[in-house]
Amino acid sequence: SILKYQQRFTKTDSAIKNRGGLNQTSTKKDSNGAANTAEAETSTKEAEAEALSFLAERGKALGTPLTLTERKLILKEAGFLKNDGTYDSSKLRQSDWEKLVSRYNFSNQERLTLNDFIAKSHDGFLGQKLLQYVARCGSAFFALTGAHIAGESGMHVFGSVLVGCVTALGGRTINDLFIGNAPVTWVKKPSFLILTGVSGLVGFYIWPLLEEMYAVERKGGRHNGK
Repeated sequence: SILKYQQRFTKTDSAIKNRGGLNQTSTKKDSNGAANTAEAETSTKEAEAEALSFLAERGKALGTPLTLTERKLILKEAGFLKNDGTYDSSKLRQSDWEKLVSRYNFSNQERLTLNDFIAKSHDGFLGQKLLQYVARCGSAFFALTGAHIAGESGMHVFGSVLVGCVTALGGRTINDLFIGNAPVTWVKKPSFLILTGVSGLVGFYIWPLLEEMYAVERKGGRHNGK
């Protein structure tokens, strides 16, 4: 009986030691896991702060200060800020920023290229041709009147033609800039600029001659009537 008691005591003691060892192992694992989590959170915060600082410096260098919300939006678009609000531990490098800018530039240029091809496909329609003809006539008329009025005000030929071109093309240029249509129409189609320049010269030189001829004819008709 004494031997049985000793054996039972020995087994109980070893079981207690095994449990103690398991508890120590699990405690070490928990502490290691907590330490790893803390290190990951620290590295994530450091990377986030560095990325936000990088964007702030870029904004200042370009004369466009960025708020914290705007910088976080940029990081989200770049794929560094996840949807759940957590931040990717990798750092935002100069190459990553250049890739993001290139991607947006490419998408904008691609959109403009597609719009150009769509417009060209519509150019063959009769209605579109009629609108283009009316637009050219309107530009010529505005350049003609603008240059003529500038000449009557005492401006020389260059200034008068410039006023005529601004009168004819200014509104469309502003519209193109507002809608992001770059380059503007008269740069893509120089025929508009040539047409307005020629119309300005006509308004400066030919219109006054026609007015003078008309005035002479009118006076001659009055004399003949008398």
